[in-house]
Amino acid sequence: MTETDESLMARVASRDLEAFGALHDRYAPRLFGLLLKLLSDRVDAEDILQDVFWQVWRKADRYDPSLAAPAVWLLQITRNRAIDVLRARRSRGFGEGGDHEAPEVPATRSDTELVARTRTALRALPREQCEAIELAFYRGLTGAQIAQHQDAPLGTIKTRIRLGMQKLRDLLHTCDEVPAR
Repeated sequence: MTETDESLMARVASRDLEAFGALHDRYAPRLFGLLLKLLSDRVDAEDILQDVFWQVWRKADRYDPSLAAPAVWLLQITRNRAIDVLRARRSRGFGEGGDHEAPEVPATRSDTELVARTRTALRALPREQCEAIELAFYRGLTGAQIAQHQDAPLGTIKTRIRLGMQKLRDLLHTCDEVPAR
């Protein structure tokens, strides 16, 4: 039986290298795919992925499973690092990356199932929450950019994302508890 993400995180927090390797193997492909999509630059994506897992190793003991699932925590760290790179590019006048499409990363069956479950859960959210989350996580926009896009105050956007993420966590957790048929 496959070890749960929560169990792996607890072992990583106790400095278990084998658990860290398993967590890396489980999440590196999908995080790398997200980074390629956001940055359109393989070198930057590789560098950030390495930084993300270095941060996971150093801060795993600070992970709180009551706040987010391990996958969500990893995605948040990855997204934040990518936004930092995009901001640095803009400040140096390099724009948002190349005009080319990022190569697709082959998905495993579990990745495909997670994507399908996540899409279904996103569709269950109120439209404003769904859109705010998609703009933040799939397009890499900051809260201020989303506020401008949705013509809403920044505080409202932050609330939409927070409430939407809580609902997503609950919906995805409920899906995990339902036995596969």
